[in-house]
Amino acid sequence: MIKKNIRQSITRTAATLLVAAACVSCGSQKQSGSSDTANTYNPSTPSASADLSSDFAALTSTYAAWQDVKMPVSLNMVSPGGIKVSGTATMVRNHGVHISLRMLGFEVAAMQIRGDSIFATYKIKKVYVAESISQLLDGFPVTTGNLQNLLLGQVFAPGEDNLTAASSKKFGYRSAADADLPGAFILTPTAPLRGVEAAFVVNGGTVPFLLALSVKAGGNNATCVYADTQTSPAGRVAEECTVEGRFGKRNVKAELTWDLKKARWNTGEKLPALNTKGYSRINASQLLSSLTSL
Repeated sequence: MIKKNIRQSITRTAATLLVAAACVSCGSQKQSGSSDTANTYNPSTPSASADLSSDFAALTSTYAAWQDVKMPVSLNMVSPGGIKVSGTATMVRNHGVHISLRMLGFEVAAMQIRGDSIFATYKIKKVYVAESISQLLDGFPVTTGNLQNLLLGQVFAPGEDNLTAASSKKFGYRSAADADLPGAFILTPTAPLRGVEAAFVVNGGTVPFLLALSVKAGGNNATCVYADTQTSPAGRVAEECTVEGRFGKRNVKAELTWDLKKARWNTGEKLPALNTKGYSRINASQLLSSLTSL
């Protein structure tokens, strides 16, 4: 029973990592009667008076260049499963992400994004996934830097590693028109995204920060909601990210929490090697199908 629970925990966790990494490709759709973030802040809402240039400049001014970071991370798979696991994340800016997951003091799974590839290993079963991100996302123009921004709660332009004030030309702009969030606005990528709809909801003001990302593609919906935004060497980042949506026939909810107080920034960290010797390869669809079958 213990081994079965561990197997289910790691399968769900590894699948959750892939869902989080691919969240930008699995968006949100207008649905009558829904109260989720994607519909509360619909990108088609009529705009109030807006100043994209000034708001976007204020947003990008809260971001900073960084080289690398290593910090503790925890994952709570709320649904399905109710599984919690912790580990360590290493990121090298625009180069890669490595997340090692541990239970009872031992590494049981790891995930790595490097270049255009995503790898995940599950030590207990000695299996691994190695897939092209562009193929997984059906050609959606996402970079490693974009995925790092997604994980840290920062706005990004799909296909562009670093956001600057000049990147405002790549976005549509709308006011959230919400009395509870004065000054909040919505950014929608203007480049064709292969049928994907995406919207960033940003809290306005003198220090703007990302509240949520909602996306829709292929009949799947997802939102990434951010909380506890703090100042770091990378600028404003979110300590908590909740991924919630419907994938296939399953409602999925997962919470990712960074321990920013213990983060070590710009120390020359390198991505750890991912050992797959003696492991059997499975494809991402097999791993993700296990999530929807639980």
